[in-house]
Amino acid sequence: MEYAIETHISDKVEKLRKDLEQQLPASFHFNSYKRLGSLNIFCTNAAEYYELSDDALHLMQAAIISLFYGLKNNYLNFREQAKQQVDKLFSRLDSDEKYEVKSMIQAIKGGGSSLPQNIVHDAWWSYTGQKKFKKKMALLKIEKEQQEKKEIIQEDWDKECLAVLSSVQFLTDYAREELGSRKEKNLIKASKNIENGKNKKPKKRGRGIETMYRAVYRNHINLSSIADAKANMMISINTIIMSVIITGITGFSFSSSVFFDRLQYVVPVFVLLFASLISVVFAIMSARPEVTSKQLNMEKFQRKQSSYLFFGNFVNMELPKFIKRLTYYRSNLPQLYDDMSIDIYHLGKVLDKKYKLLRISYNIFMAGLILSVLTFISVMVYIKLLAA
Repeated sequence: MEYAIETHISDKVEKLRKDLEQQLPASFHFNSYKRLGSLNIFCTNAAEYYELSDDALHLMQAAIISLFYGLKNNYLNFREQAKQQVDKLFSRLDSDEKYEVKSMIQAIKGGGSSLPQNIVHDAWWSYTGQKKFKKKMALLKIEKEQQEKKEIIQEDWDKECLAVLSSVQFLTDYAREELGSRKEKNLIKASKNIENGKNKKPKKRGRGIETMYRAVYRNHINLSSIADAKANMMISINTIIMSVIITGITGFSFSSSVFFDRLQYVVPVFVLLFASLISVVFAIMSARPEVTSKQLNMEKFQRKQSSYLFFGNFVNMELPKFIKRLTYYRSNLPQLYDDMSIDIYHLGKVLDKKYKLLRISYNIFMAGLILSVLTFISVMVYIKLLAA
């Protein structure tokens, strides 16, 4: 097929490529700027292999650029988005040229009707026939989890990798010669990984690890109970003191003139009243139940900042998803222990806050008692001096 491409398209492709270097999200671990470069190199080498014209190569490069803009703008429906980007990014192409670029984009799904379309297809799936396939798929897994806001179970991902290797077929002789043998090796390795995963018996953890987690959880629960008991004690003592003071003051003021005859004792009484009030507020804050979050935040789970084991995280999950997560723990003990460690860490944070508030409550109560007694003694001494 002959193409009448304007000379500007090469510069346009280069400009768009440089723009993508700055615009691609950091979360694109697989579909990175480095992958964009490798796809362009593949197309260039294939064009040389088949002695295609520069115009054909430029259209293939335009298709690759459009695919990456499609990923950037609409990851879940990137092919359709890429076709729309063709009209925006390459407006000076004529209708036939735009149609060919869009056909190249569509060809990555199942191949096309022309050699350039099949080259773009093979370029897009070239990673299946490259070294370090497993590592690249691990990067793609992280990328998909972050873009789709959901966690992918490793066992399911391994099956998906095998499905990709089994279903993808290179459509050009160039790709088959360059990548075919490596793709077969990757397919064999992926199959063995699945088989090993089925036959692999979970490693038994030492009793010491289980005992350690059990002891830490028990200690946290005991410390939390002690903190709540101390907070309740402070609440009880201070509410009794406040009740007695308020009852005494209101009783004096409404039933007799005793209160007004004893105005010199107002200061120590009110010092004790306010100290008890502030102390009981901090004690209530310490004992008050608190749930950190009731909404799933996938980003925190991926960064290992939150755990599915905390009820505040799974309370709004659908039951099948929660059961699926617990099932995943059975075959992935390291992840289970990681989530238990995260849970223990956050329990420690809660305990630290409880004891800080409780300490403030005790300090205020102690300071209020001392200040009230000192004030009372000062008033008594002052009255004695006046009487003398």
